[in-house]
Amino acid sequence: REEVAPKAGSRDAGNKDAGKDAGKWAGGKAMAQSRGETEARREVPPEFSQALLGLADALLREEARRAESDKASRRSLIESLFSHACAAPAMQALLTSLPAESPQFDALVRALLHWPEPTEEASQSTPKAHPGKKQQRPAPSVLSAKTVDHIRALCRDSAGSRAVESIVSCAPQWWRPLFLRAFKDDLADMAAHPLANFVVQAL
Repeated sequence: REEVAPKAGSRDAGNKDAGKDAGKWAGGKAMAQSRGETEARREVPPEFSQALLGLADALLREEARRAESDKASRRSLIESLFSHACAAPAMQALLTSLPAESPQFDALVRALLHWPEPTEEASQSTPKAHPGKKQQRPAPSVLSAKTVDHIRALCRDSAGSRAVESIVSCAPQWWRPLFLRAFKDDLADMAAHPLANFVVQAL
């Protein structure tokens, strides 16, 4: 294909100049990073973690309030935020920043994926944790066909696949049986799907 020189003032010419400026900026950034490597990284203040937990609590309270006042609503607040073009990245960042064993992480994920709460039988059959170790919550033994269809549809959605990928990447190990049940007999199709394949890679 024949190359055509960009005209002065054209969009291509502007992009070329912008590329030069970006190169200079990147070079300066690399120098700043090399200087920063010798400095000790600052620890995240504990107040930040508490603020994230508080934000998750506020979202869950609003979710419960809306569910009580508008029982006919087809989509929950959490689902709407995860599918919103602007809110979705913030919700994904919130999920990956929360402790995986926290009740807030558990509640947010269950609200998005429609996962049931563990049954009383499963709670009683869960082995007790050793001293000094966190008690693991049991996973439900059965997922309804409606829940499985919902999760698989999320994996094939642009925003939903990113959310499920984030969940799979940072969820506790004892959640794995749920993922296996949800994706059973569908992994091959998911692996070939342009969006769902990212979830499979995160497993």
